[in-house]
Amino acid sequence: MSGVPNGFNPMRWDCERRGCFNAMCRPKIERFAQCFPNHINFGDVDGVVEINGNGLMLEWKYHDYVAKGGQHIMYTRFTRLMPITVVVVEGDASTMEVFRAGLYLHGNLRGPNACDFDGLCEFLRTWSQWALQHRVSDPQALEHAIRTIQQYMLQTFGGPEQALDEWLQTHGMK
Repeated sequence: MSGVPNGFNPMRWDCERRGCFNAMCRPKIERFAQCFPNHINFGDVDGVVEINGNGLMLEWKYHDYVAKGGQHIMYTRFTRLMPITVVVVEGDASTMEVFRAGLYLHGNLRGPNACDFDGLCEFLRTWSQWALQHRVSDPQALEHAIRTIQQYMLQTFGGPEQALDEWLQTHGMK
């Protein structure tokens, strides 16, 4: 195991004392299936961090590296349309042993490549330094991103643009 010390973990949960976190605290997302078209539903996020408007998502796979189906589509689209990078790791979460890692970046999957925990940490530090130096703050870029997402949603799912504009306005996003 790496010499990297454990740091802050915002999940202050003791499974032995309080029971299984998944059973007690994770929402029953299957209850929302009725809200979405074509049998899609929420997925879980294994880890996410934001620095200066840049997002980094962590997807941890146990023995099957490949993000499949809707997850692959989502990561491809997220990274093409927004300032988000997704790192997909194959490893053993109980020991934090890492076997392979790949990236969704600018709409493309790169890798997977052999990787260990130290190599993953080095990537995370490098990404963090890059994000500190590349602030996403241009209002025109944000407006362009919102319009791009709106157009994509309308082309993909149909629906009146006015309703989407009203929703964005109501929720302080426009």
